[in-house]
Order: sequence, then C-alpha cells, then structure tokens
Amino acid sequence: MKIFVQMLDGWRKEIVVNENSETVAHLKDTVVRELRNKELTFDQIYLYLKEREISGVWVRDCGIQPGDTVNVVAKQRKFIRITVKHEDGRITLDVEESELVEYVKERIKKRKGFAVDKQVIMFKGQEINGRLNHNGVEQGSILSLCFKKVQIFVEDMTGKKDRFDVHLADKVLKFKGQVAEKRELGASHVRLIYRGKELCEGKLLQDYDIKPNSTVNLVMRIRGGYIQTLCPYPRIKT
Repeated sequence: MKIFVQMLDGWRKEIVVNENSETVAHLKDTVVRELRNKELTFDQIYLYLKEREISGVWVRDCGIQPGDTVNVVAKQRKFIRITVKHEDGRITLDVEESELVEYVKERIKKRKGFAVDKQVIMFKGQEINGRLNHNGVEQGSILSLCFKKVQIFVEDMTGKKDRFDVHLADKVLKFKGQVAEKRELGASHVRLIYRGKELCEGKLLQDYDIKPNSTVNLVMRIRGGYIQTLCPYPRIKT
C-alpha cells in the first residue's frame, strides 16, 4: 500500500509499504533511507500515526491504512566521549551515542592506520557490533581494541618453515622477537625479508602488505660478515 511520511519541517514523501510482511523496523529503515539528506539514524526517529507513537512489531497491527500520513519526529542527536585502549596507547573519540561500531573502526583507521577488517572492538569482555548504545556504551566508557590473528610462515635457507599466529598490526620488532625466541637466536642476529624488502623494526607488519599465509624469509648473520638467506635473494655483505 502507499502511505505518506512527513516531518514537522514540511518534508513529505510517498512510500510503498507491504503491510502483510513488513515490520515497523522495516518501515523505519525505509524512512531513514528516504531521509538520507537529513543525516538521521534509525535510533533518532519516532513514528506517529494520529498523534500516537507506532510501537508495534508488524505494520499490519498498527492501524495504518492506504493513504495515511505517518509523522516522523526526530530526537536530538547526542554525542559522547569514549576511550579506546590498544596495546600502544589510547584513542579518545567524540561519537554519536548511536554510532555504528563499524564507523568507530573507520575513525580508528584514519587515526592509526589499522585495517578495519582486522579490528575487534571489545566492551566489558565481549566483542560488540551494531550500535554503541545498543551495547551499553555511554559517556566515559572505555573500550578495548584487539586485532584478529592471522597465520604467516617464516622460512630459512634450509627450507625449514615455522608457523606464527600474529596480528598484522603488530610491530616488526615484536615479531622479530617471536622469531628469535622460536629459533633460539639473538634478536640482533635476525633479519626478515618479504618480497625483497627487509622489514624495519619500527614499522607494522601490515605496512609491507603481508597477507594471511604469507611466507617471510629468515636471514641470519654468520661469521665473516655475511648474511645467508633463501634464494632468490643473494648473499649480502654487511
């Protein structure tokens, strides 16, 4: 059926609703899409029919008839300040209380460069998704940022290969320490090469475009001031 939705500022739009299969949530989603220029979210709008808020589950149970006008009332946007902790420090963000967690991840990526699909946001010991306020996040909340682990390999000149479960947002320095410990070597004797480039300690693994199941070559110093490595990389004099 066709109905109208309108706001107090005069905005009005005709939409099509399937009263037999759609829920009120579906109707609100439709309104939010139509209101795209007003930058309102699902949680910011209330729907009213004949001065009564629509609060049922199904459109068919709300008394809406073809040609009716549903009024859209927007509540004031509320912003909160949250803190996101990660192993290298903290990030303070001013966000909307109904902000999507995915948008928070995007903000973190812009600030720190961490890939969105590798981020895991935790609150009170549990991973959260959806909207912040739906997960109990409020003014002053402290969230934790973790990263999904991936599997990569380290191979030496003999062909011996070790598996490591790492966060791609880890620093090369940390990963070098893991390799040195696994191989029972001093960290100063270890160099790591990926696609012909030596990994620098101050950078992150993801800075070198390392992917899950990638193989990093292990380079070790030997007597005489040479480095031994795996082909196709040549012996490099130091």
